[in-house]
Order: sequence, then C-alpha cells, then structure tokens
Amino acid sequence: MTGSGIDPLKPAAEQPLSAGRGRCGRCCSVAAGVCGALALAGCLGATAVWQGSKAAALGDSLFGTAVACGVIAALCGVLLVARPWAFTARRVWLTSVACTLVCLVAMIVCWSAILRDEGRGRTTGSIVRDERSARGYLSRAMPAGRDPTVIPTGVYVESIEFTTSNNVVVSGYVWQRYPPNTPKDLTRGVVFPEADESHLEDRDIAYERTAADGTKTTGWYFNATFRQRFDYRTYPLDRQNVWLRMWQPDFDKDAVLVPDFSSYPPWLDKDLLGTDPQLVSGEWRPMYTAYSYARYVYPSSFGLKPYDGPVNYPDLYFNMVYERDYTGAVVGNLVPVALIALVVFASLFVTSRDQKFELFGSNTFAVMAFLVTMLLVVVVDHNEIRSVSADGSVMYMEYVFFGLYLLLLLVTANGVLIALDRPGEILTKQGNLPAKALYWPLLVGIVLVATISVFFGVGW
Repeated sequence: MTGSGIDPLKPAAEQPLSAGRGRCGRCCSVAAGVCGALALAGCLGATAVWQGSKAAALGDSLFGTAVACGVIAALCGVLLVARPWAFTARRVWLTSVACTLVCLVAMIVCWSAILRDEGRGRTTGSIVRDERSARGYLSRAMPAGRDPTVIPTGVYVESIEFTTSNNVVVSGYVWQRYPPNTPKDLTRGVVFPEADESHLEDRDIAYERTAADGTKTTGWYFNATFRQRFDYRTYPLDRQNVWLRMWQPDFDKDAVLVPDFSSYPPWLDKDLLGTDPQLVSGEWRPMYTAYSYARYVYPSSFGLKPYDGPVNYPDLYFNMVYERDYTGAVVGNLVPVALIALVVFASLFVTSRDQKFELFGSNTFAVMAFLVTMLLVVVVDHNEIRSVSADGSVMYMEYVFFGLYLLLLLVTANGVLIALDRPGEILTKQGNLPAKALYWPLLVGIVLVATISVFFGVGW
C-alpha cells in the first residue's frame, strides 16, 4: 500500500475510487483553465475591436461575442474555484449559485445596452433633416435630365393607436404649398399607399390660404388605418417605426414631394416635431421623428402609358419611432412565469428516494400530475403572448417559456427515473442534488443565450 492509498498489488477494479476521482478532477481543472483562458482572450479581443469601431451595442455581433466569451471565461473560473467534481453539497451549491449569478450579471449588462439604445436605424430609407440635405439626396436620387416640380409637404400627427399587430390608426393634418409656377393640371393632394382611405379628397380640406407672392397652401385632415409590418421579435423590448409614406397623385407628371422644413423649428429628432406634444399612444413611448426618402422600383406604368421602364422616383416618409413600455408585459407575464418556475423548483425537494419523500405524502404519480398542471398554466400564458405577433416569428419573451418547457420535461423525467428500482447513483446522490443544482443555471442560461442571439445577432 502506497501513501496515496493505492495498493499496486490489487487489480484496478478493486482500487479506491478516490484515485479515479483525483485524476478526473485534475483533467476537469485543466480543461476549465484552458477554455477559460481562450474565452477571456476572445472577450478582450472582441471588446477592443468593438470599441474601436464606435458602433452601437444593440445589433452589433462584436458586443454580443464579447459578452458570450466573458460569460464562458467567468463560468470556467467558477468551476476552477468551486471544483464541483468533488461532489460535496457545499461545492455543488456554490457552483450552482455562482453560475446563476454570472448569467444574471451578463443579462443585466445586455439589458442596460438594450435600454440605452436610441433606436437609430429604425427609420425607412435615408433621413433628411433640413432643406439642404433634402436637395442633396434628390440630386443624387432623381433620374438624370429631369427637372421636377417640387411640392413642399408637411405632417402634424395628433393621435396614434395600435389596434392590431399590423394595423395602426393615425389622425392629424397634412399640408402642401404650391408655388405660383405649379402646373395647372397637376393634381393637388397626397396619397397614403398603406392607408384604408389613401387619397385625400376635397371634403377633407381643413384650410386654404394664398400668400402675397401667389403661393397657395392647402391643408387636409386625415384619420386613417395604416397597415404596416411591424417586427415583434424583440418583444417586450421592441421599438417600432410608424411611417407615413406619401405619394404625389400624378405618377406621369414630373413632381416630387419634399419636407416643408420652413413650417417647423430647426429639426431635432428628439424634439418629436410633427407630432402633438399631448399625443396619447398607450403603452408606447415616442423616441424621435424624422423625414426620410426611400427609392423603390415599381415595375409598372400604372396604366398611364405604355411601359417603357420601371418608375423609381424617391418616396417621402414621415417616421415616428416608438419604444414599448415593458413594465406591463413584465408584470403581467414574467412575474407569473417566475412564480411557476419557483414552484417547479420546490417540487424537486420532494422528489427523492429517502424517507422525506414519503413524509410529504408524495409519489411519482402525484409529482407528474402537479407538473402537468403547471404545464397547462404555462401553455395558457404562452398563447396569450403569441397573440401579440401576427407574422409567426418567435419573440424574445417566448424563450423564457421554451426554457420552462424544457425544465418541466426534465423534472418529469427526473421523477420517473428516481422511481425506478435502480435509478443510478448520480440521481440519488444527496437527496436529488444534481437536479436541484442544475435547475437555475439551465433556465437563466437559456434566457441569456436568447438575449445575446436576438439582440446582438450572434448565431449559435
């Protein structure tokens, strides 16, 4: 017998288990150290490149990669310090709590970056903020050799209401100023292509004025339902752009709409110009407004003349970017789900093969019946959230439900395996300790992976 407790004269099968565990522990420590070092290097490298690019965090894969590598490095550090492969209750619980906290801290970092994002990039096309930038864009976008009639057009929105997942009701005023040299045969008015009542008629005219220089101003009142495609993949932390696309009614005339910046103060996006300061938008908070242009190729002459090429005049947009007030969604959906997760976790403490299991008056059938009840509650809450999106896309909040579905399945399997005659040593160790210790790191880890993937474009 050597000092290590290993007798060289005995067969390997009869050697003490401590030797095998020692070798396994050393291998796990080396693996964790190598993985942690590589992940830390990846985190530092991605962070340096991202900071050098001066890009916004939201939607930037470098930021997401830096967070992911940092989490992996921290988890490897936890494993090196806690050494859960020793399989004592203290070390296993320390590892479980530390891994959960690492994932929670990473999610807080991600959420802080998400909430600080100003929603840039949500507008349609290229933003113009004054007459000079509008003229510059048109000089580049208009077909060569064209000298179109320029019609200053302005918008003032008084109310907005999201009625369905793809419909929004907008009301307000739109006006146009016609210089004295405006062709007489040019149709006055604005067309909203996405509205149920797209063309403004004479009965909608709210006011008409003629200036001393002969410029005529006509204003219309509109109240219409606009059907638009919104992106709910980041619900409940989503930002939506409600845009009003405006056309000149005469497609065969050389006329183009330009923002009437002379009717507004100097344009600052966050001043929410073009909207009523008392505008009520429900659970949505306005972030900024902006005019923009976007070019589309329309492969049709709209029946006005024989087709001789696509129409590609730039379309004028008025953009209103809103962010959702996530408080209602969190309180109404996530708080009940968190309580369900706590109750399911508590069920693991009455799922074991010792006498405590019998003292609770529980058996395998009772545990499974309880888990099925919890599953039905989760499914009902999940279906309520699915009603938010109309395009079938998977929303961010749904990953919490996916994680809970997985845990319900694993907890059910855990209960069934423990009820078997020979469930295995790993399941019966220290009162079902492995299942308890893995529960929260697994759930929080799923949500963290979804956060990095959905908001920062990191594929897995």
